[in-house]
Amino acid sequence: MKDYQKLINELLADPQKEILIKHDQFLPFHQAWLANPHHGEIVGKALKGGNIIYHYVPKK
Repeated sequence: MKDYQKLINELLADPQKEILIKHDQFLPFHQAWLANPHHGEIVGKALKGGNIIYHYVPKK
């Protein structure tokens, strides 16, 4: 199982980074995303096939 919290922390450290989450990874990723205090700044874009690309949009 992937360490989604680690992936989220890497994303927060590098705003140019993106995370691709496949549809079967969504629920475990979503739990880690909700637990992160910056979850409102981590935005996902749905792709065809149920995959999602997340990126970090810091608040201004």
